[in-house]
Amino acid sequence: MRAGDTLTAWVVVDNASGHALQFLGCGPPFDLLLGDSNYQQQAVQPLCAEQITIPTGNSSYRTSIMASYSTCSPESDQDTPACGPDGNPPPLPAGHYTVSSVAVSPKLPVPPSVALTVMG
Repeated sequence: MRAGDTLTAWVVVDNASGHALQFLGCGPPFDLLLGDSNYQQQAVQPLCAEQITIPTGNSSYRTSIMASYSTCSPESDQDTPACGPDGNPPPLPAGHYTVSSVAVSPKLPVPPSVALTVMG
């Protein structure tokens, strides 16, 4: 994956519980975040409450992986990089990252992490 790009990804859920999982959330049920020993993206959840249902069996959920910082500020500081000229967070540095999943509800299983390389 190239630094600054966004990659479409799918989280596949195999709900073998025998019943649908229902919970309140907003947007996709999973966020995929990049991190390494120096930086971990943070999940940003919109403020709304919709009924979300994960049916029994297999279901797929579209999400994305962004090879850029989650946040930025007009002036760089120790914890937050400076925004780019377009006002958006800058690309992540090239390197080896871990893609981790965050579920919007504790009722959902969390998929295992996978490795991803960001190229400059």
